[in-house]
Parts: sequence; structure tokens; C-alpha cells
Amino acid sequence: VLLLNTSWQQWSQFSKNTLAFDGGELNPVLKVDRKFDDTWQAGIAFAHGWGSHATTVGFSYETSPVDDKHRTLDLPFDETYKLSMAYAWTGNKKLDFSLGGTVYMVGDARIDQMSQGERTKGKFDTNYILFLGGTVRYQF
Repeated sequence: VLLLNTSWQQWSQFSKNTLAFDGGELNPVLKVDRKFDDTWQAGIAFAHGWGSHATTVGFSYETSPVDDKHRTLDLPFDETYKLSMAYAWTGNKKLDFSLGGTVYMVGDARIDQMSQGERTKGKFDTNYILFLGGTVRYQF
């Protein structure tokens, strides 16, 4: 079975933030527009089953919610690639098992910003995040 997926996320809805700081008599409030863009995502997956076994593999890509020139150090979002694989099998008629994993490859998140008269320019190393999981299901 071939599976295709697309999605749209409205990150722009979360672009304007209000930050409050507790500082004794002075409690400054800062309003920040992070200039988030809406993102799109596309994915493709393949699932194959034979007898009491099944396997899946999939790949997806999501655009960055913020341009390099608006990226901040506290939320260095960038584009994301995901590769997923899973294997499932039936142990007996009432017991099922599955194992799977997803690797997220997060872009290098380039930064070029001015704050309080100081410039911060550079990039983060590409981050890899691994999620592993499994299930055991018993049908009563």
C-alpha cells in the first residue's frame, strides 16, 4: 500500500507573543512578533503485509516556520526531515507486537539577528532526534 500525506500548519497564529518579567517593583512586559510563517508538510510511506507480519517505511519533509533573518536563539526552528520504519507481527491469535522508530533531522537553523546593538550570526549544528517505540496488544 502506498500512502501520501500533505498538511498545512498555521504557525502565523502563534507569531505574536507577550513576555512578562518579574523584577520587583518593575514588571516589564515585552511584546514580540516572531514573524512566523505558515508551514506545509509532505510525506510518503509504503506499507506491506504478509501473513502475520507487516512492515512500513516512510519519509516526510516540513518547511521552516521562520526565515533565517527572523530566527531567534530561544526558538531556533528550521525545516524538518523525518524517516520512519516499523515492523509488526502477530504472536498468536490474541497477541500482537510492533516495534518502530523515527529519526528527525532538523536543519542547521541559521541565525542573523541584532539585539541591543549586538549582532549574533551563525548556525546550529544539524540535530538528530531518535524516537523508538513498541506496543504489545492483547485482545480479550
